[in-house]
Amino acid sequence: MKHSLDLLDVVELAEEREGYAAGTVGAVIELFPDEALVEIVDEKGTTTDLLHVPLEALRPQPSAPDKRIPDDDLSEARVAPKPHVKRHLEKRGVNHEDIPEEVLAVLNDLTEDELKALRRIGERAEAANLDTRLLVAIL
Repeated sequence: MKHSLDLLDVVELAEEREGYAAGTVGAVIELFPDEALVEIVDEKGTTTDLLHVPLEALRPQPSAPDKRIPDDDLSEARVAPKPHVKRHLEKRGVNHEDIPEEVLAVLNDLTEDELKALRRIGERAEAANLDTRLLVAIL
């Protein structure tokens, strides 16, 4: 039987496998002649397991077209600020679109408390008239 799976296809297990119930969703990260290596992730997107699964034990899942970015729009995609980051920037009159994506991604990695601590460092450094290079070195 010919299977039409491709790399990164979303699949579900058709049967229980290695402690994972039938219906568990994963992604094909490697294809072999008779099986696929399937990545199982948790709700945060962290890999929890890698399973070698026979192709006949996988069911392809339809893509969610409303959540996919068309290939020709990839250059247009931007990192969106998390709500607490957006609030932080808006309070300071900063448009998140003016911030380089790499910096915005790092800000998104910070918790709200970490962002507040970073703000306090910035305020104290500004009050002390700290040189910008020294401030960057501290951070």
